[in-house]
Order: sequence, then C-alpha cells, then structure tokens
Amino acid sequence: MSIKKLTDVASIKYGYAFNSKNFTNDSSYPQIVRIRDIKKGFSKTYYNGEFKDEYIIHRGDLLLGMDGEFNIEPWRSEKALLNQRVCKVEAKEGIDKNYLYFALNIELKKIEKKTSFATVKHLSANVINNICLLYHSAAADDMQCLELGCRRSIKASITKINNIDNILRQTKR
Repeated sequence: MSIKKLTDVASIKYGYAFNSKNFTNDSSYPQIVRIRDIKKGFSKTYYNGEFKDEYIIHRGDLLLGMDGEFNIEPWRSEKALLNQRVCKVEAKEGIDKNYLYFALNIELKKIEKKTSFATVKHLSANVINNICLLYHSAAADDMQCLELGCRRSIKASITKINNIDNILRQTKR
C-alpha cells in the first residue's frame, strides 16, 4: 500500500463557465450539469450555444461538485455539458473506477468537515489536485491476487447497489 496524489491515479477535467443566457428548458439541446444536478444524476436545464467537445460528459462519468457539499457521483443520464464548479474525475489505466469513487468520497467528506465557510463551502482546483488516497497496486505480490477475488466480489456488489440506486432515482422522477 502507498499514498498517491489524486492526479497520479486520475485525470481531472474542470467545467467551463457557460453563458447562462443560453440556458433553456428546451430538451432538444444538450443537458448542462450544475452542482445541484450531481446527486440526482440528470439535469432539466439545457444549453443552446456553442461548446467544445472536451466539455461533453457521458453516463457513468464521475462528477465532483466544488461548492457546498463536496459530492462525487456517477452521471446517470445521457451526454451533457460540464459546467463551472463541477469537474469530471477519470480513473487512469489500471485504476479501478469504483475504488476511486469510494476512496475519493471518504476524502471529500473529511475535507468538507475541515473547510470553514461563511455561506457556501468552496473546493479549489489546488485542493482537489493534492488530495491523497491510499493506493493498493493489484500486481504487487501474490497475496494481492487472493485479495483480487475479494475486490471483484465487492465491485460486483457495488455495481448491483448502483443499479438499484438508479432504478430508485428513476422511479422518483
């Protein structure tokens, strides 16, 4: 086991400051993800304007809110646009996305508890980039091969829980 900076195990894409004049309720345009949309996994606000492809996110992408509660959740809807104060965290090759989700969630809650605020808590890119996670390399030794079966079982359970969570969220719409 070792400690790794988040940027060693994941790439981070920060959202763009889209012009709110172009926000619309017209669902023929792409959804735009704001902080309030992260937990529910979908948006009813759309963007009628030009944008770069680098700000498109897809179902399953891990999104992190940088204001208020520092939530991290997989996006549960169709493709959308990554708005300011929201970032996408993508596991690098060889890093388990589910592990990243749970490890980062724990660290974010620790940061949230320590962060002072006047009205709204803010998470800076510098703080995100320097988050440290306990990292366990799957190829380090034979003992880890035994643990791999356990991790796969846990991963399968997490996937089932996420599927149930998706169904419950959709029935609440």
